[in-house]
Amino acid sequence: GTIGPMWGWAMGNPWGLSGPQFLVVYGVAFAASLVLAGLLRFLVSRLGSRSAGDRVDDLSVVQAAYLAGGWGRVLDTTVAGLAMRNALLVGRRGELTAVPGARLVPPVEPLVWQMAQFPCTQRILHLRLRAVPIRAALEANLRSRGLLMGGFRRAVYRVILPLLPLAV
Repeated sequence: GTIGPMWGWAMGNPWGLSGPQFLVVYGVAFAASLVLAGLLRFLVSRLGSRSAGDRVDDLSVVQAAYLAGGWGRVLDTTVAGLAMRNALLVGRRGELTAVPGARLVPPVEPLVWQMAQFPCTQRILHLRLRAVPIRAALEANLRSRGLLMGGFRRAVYRVILPLLPLAV
């Protein structure tokens, strides 16, 4: 006999709140979680980069390209630089051809130039140079300077923080 009336009360006013009161509380909690997620994303992205401002001036073209668009941008920038100096010829259909005797600036230019000694396009170049040690060294250098987020910070920034409002 006593379960029926308790069940009816609990379904009528969950947590002792009427429907409109519950919606207001839920809305405020959801808005607060959005603000908190935004604040945490901001803090996580700035964490470790306080001293990076004075280190940005001494970036190489390769480092700047990586920060602007990742490894693909590094390869595209390198191809463009080599083509501008006539160390690499780019055909109408995108074929890359290495020019013998070119002066190359390490570490990426020699790698791109070597790959262009074999028939390839820029797309094939990107596929061939996906996982090279130079890429990992470049990422490690930028991460140590506080210019690139590490694994845990990146996971928090990309996965956990956007899901925080769903916890409400």
